[in-house]
Order: sequence, then structure tokens, then C-alpha cells
Amino acid sequence: MISLGDNKETPEEHYRGLDFSGLSFPSDGLSISTLRKLRPELFDKGFGDGEDAQPKFFFEGRYSEDVIANMLFCERLIATFAYADARRMDQPRYDLPVFKNELATLYVRYGIASGSHHAEQLIRDIERQGIALANQKQP
Repeated sequence: MISLGDNKETPEEHYRGLDFSGLSFPSDGLSISTLRKLRPELFDKGFGDGEDAQPKFFFEGRYSEDVIANMLFCERLIATFAYADARRMDQPRYDLPVFKNELATLYVRYGIASGSHHAEQLIRDIERQGIALANQKQP
């Protein structure tokens, strides 16, 4: 494992400080309207409280975690891998192809990409942005 700078920061510590606010992720355009159209049973079917509360997509966290949380995590992981490559740092300890595949599947399923080729293009753009982030002047 390499250390960074005079403060002996590990790559993991360095990654925790990354600021992704300047990156544009494909999921940024995902809307509630899209989710409702794709999964009406999780938004629009019935009304109640407790176990019957709608929107189930958010009240039953497994749905939002499986879609939104995974999508956002995968995007940031891919950007971090590209960042690490560009700075010649140790990469995060994840199986990147698995996460790229998951992200591509989610992009197609939720209408962010028109197909697998388009999803791959979107993922390459995330990588490009991760490299650009690595090449920015560091404080």
C-alpha cells in the first residue's frame, strides 16, 4: 500500500476525502416519475399505513437500496477506480467487473441506457471523469 504526501495518508483515507460534486453521473437524471412507471406496485397501488404505506419503494428500503443505493455506489466506485489508476494508487478492494455489470444492468432496467452498448458508453464516461478528477490540482 502506498502512502500519499507528507501526512502518510493511506489510499483508503484519501478516497474518503474525494469530492464527486463536480462529476455528472448518469443516475442524476433518474426521476420518481420513471420509477413509478416501471414499478407502479411500489408507488401507486393502494393506500394505508404501517406495512401498507406507499410508496413501498422507499418505505421498504430493500427496493430503494437494490436500485438507487447500488446504482450510486457503483458509479462512485467506478470513478474511484479510474481516479486510482490515473494517480497510480492502490485500487479499492472490489471486483470491478462485477460492479460494472451490475451498473449496466440497472441503467438498462431503469431507462438510463437504451441497451448494453449505451450503458458501457455511460460507464466509460464515468471513468473519464474519474481520471479528470485525478488530474485536477490537489490541495
